Amino acid sequence: MYPGHRLSALLGLAGLAAGCEVVHFIGENTPPGCHLDSECPLAAVCDTAYGVCTTPTPATNIDILFVIDNSSSMAGRQKGLVASIPGFLRTLDTALTNIDYRIGIVTSDVGTDPAPGQQWSGGSTSCDTFSGDDGLLQAAPCTSRFPLSSEAAAVCNTFCPDPSFVPYKNDLFIAKFGSVFNVPFDLKTDAQNGQVNLGPQRAFACMAVLGDGGCGIEGPLEAARRALDGHRAENAYFLRPDSLLAVIFLTDEDDCSVQPARRRENLPKAYDCPIPSQNPSFECFNSDFRCLARDVKCDEPLNTPGEKHNCLEQADSYLEPVDNYLNFFAKLRPPNRLFLGGIWTLPALDQGGQLTVATMAGGGPSSDQLNRAPGPCGGMTSTYPGAPQLRLSKFVQQFKGHLEADLCDALGYPAALKKMAAMMLTIAGVQAGP
Repeated sequence: MYPGHRLSALLGLAGLAAGCEVVHFIGENTPPGCHLDSECPLAAVCDTAYGVCTTPTPATNIDILFVIDNSSSMAGRQKGLVASIPGFLRTLDTALTNIDYRIGIVTSDVGTDPAPGQQWSGGSTSCDTFSGDDGLLQAAPCTSRFPLSSEAAAVCNTFCPDPSFVPYKNDLFIAKFGSVFNVPFDLKTDAQNGQVNLGPQRAFACMAVLGDGGCGIEGPLEAARRALDGHRAENAYFLRPDSLLAVIFLTDEDDCSVQPARRRENLPKAYDCPIPSQNPSFECFNSDFRCLARDVKCDEPLNTPGEKHNCLEQADSYLEPVDNYLNFFAKLRPPNRLFLGGIWTLPALDQGGQLTVATMAGGGPSSDQLNRAPGPCGGMTSTYPGAPQLRLSKFVQQFKGHLEADLCDALGYPAALKKMAAMMLTIAGVQAGP
């Protein structure tokens, strides 16, 4: 149930009497206002919280959090995600049991500064903040995001031609309650399913094109935790106590959630370390490569170019232990009310993935000019390569309800999202529709 102070103004009788067209029901006219069941048509009851007549049906609550990388390489990936959402939502909407869902979106940007007010370079870069977006739910349309690269702006213009398709009254998530929505209504006729409300998918498209101006030291695991740990009062009404929680990640790099006590190692300064070493200083690597280079240990030193083998996460990594995130989510939801999904580079480094280190384009032979070489990335190799990852797979594979999809298989995004929605239904004990 939506919190009264949030949506009662939208759904109450006074709003209807004033002609406020904000309550929408699929396939029927706006219902009459009411105070009592006797004021409603046969078989309908008065929903006193909203002041409208409705036909009650059993419902399953699913709260879905999308954690989306908004760093400089992600505009094309965000395009693939929003283009795949119609099938995802259709799977939920056609389930044989009514699904009441909430959909929230957060970025992967959690900042890099070691303490509030201690900026690395006077706030001159997107990473030069202490908290970044701090797990705050993002509901602004992409048309209001600045700056956007030309590619991100093109994606925004294509998928969000009408920026009014966002939640009403400053709500920070898309919500469906029975046949009531908190986003504008767009009813279309579908040959297979009859009348369909496209409002939620249009709202998602406007909200999920986050652009590519966020910090390139991505912390998707930390962002997910911050979104759900209760420290952001703005997020308080997203997660319902009885819901199945689903978290879906989209990122082209591994998680770089740095331990708070070791954030000094985010220092952007770097220098050449020419002597091969299995344990070089963090300053031997540029800030983009440093996360992986200081998190994993391979047979060969990472401060030299070439292929690396048998790469595993090292015990003294400066990143937040994956176990801490495992424990957080295990305490937040039992296995029968939790789904975790990810679209990232597969396979993981410790499961057959390949790491090759090479000199960055235009760079010299020094260690601070090294980075991950672009690897095979089906169909989008030259434009949207995916970087090797290890922590993300390690995280989700510990949960029974999980599904990973290959970032490089852009044509497979729609099927992957549909499978994720279907798995949510399975976990919830709900039968999918035709």
